[in-house]
Amino acid sequence: MDLWHINTPGPGVSPDEPRKKGLRRFIELFFRDGKQYLLANLICLLCFLPGVVLVCFGVYSGSLPFTLLAGAVLGIPAGIALSGLYDTILRTLRDEAAFWWPTYRRAIRQDLKLSVPSGALFGATLAAMVFVIYWKQQTDPDAGAQSWAGIMLYCLLFTMLFTGLLPQLAVLDVSFGRLIKNSVFFMIGYLPRVALAAALELVYWGATAALFPYSTIFLPLLGFWFITLICCMIVYPPLDSTYHIEETLRQRAEQ
Repeated sequence: MDLWHINTPGPGVSPDEPRKKGLRRFIELFFRDGKQYLLANLICLLCFLPGVVLVCFGVYSGSLPFTLLAGAVLGIPAGIALSGLYDTILRTLRDEAAFWWPTYRRAIRQDLKLSVPSGALFGATLAAMVFVIYWKQQTDPDAGAQSWAGIMLYCLLFTMLFTGLLPQLAVLDVSFGRLIKNSVFFMIGYLPRVALAAALELVYWGATAALFPYSTIFLPLLGFWFITLICCMIVYPPLDSTYHIEETLRQRAEQ
């Protein structure tokens, strides 16, 4: 029995219907595709949980090697889950009507060669960021803004890189080295949009961490999909214009 209706087709969208923008577009996507977002979000939460536990253990114990190793190893399932989430969101932004669960599984298999190294890099870098911030607070609690400038710049650059990398992971079939190169050039070429999306992500996850443990109540409902959808709405237009995603997909469908 398909209790979650994950094998039912998504709602059709008229090809002649103009796309809404801004808040109206967000509301439209949420009410039309919210079930897909919530299911992909729950998978992300389950895949991130072991990594969060072990990385926190490494941070609290003060072991940077253990923290980096835990982040890299357990970042792999997290990266795979993120690739599925991004694929889900980008498909809805393209207004593709599809069977979510079969499409989700197929996307996971197709993106595996990129999501595994990307997840390891993402996990190790995120773990290092958490380690540095935590021990900076513990060892120098009265540090001024200048003392934090370098750390904040590192966090912003890391977030900007993956703000451009993760959407490309879900739509491009390239080598991992090419993916990194594309992400760097995309970040530089569309700096205002990428910086805005990255800043929103930092504020969102910073607030989630600051409100812990109360914020855990909202993670199953908002978690990853909420901020990811907002950021994808910001970076998808230049991503599509750069790589001609929708035009390529239309040509493949015609063939």
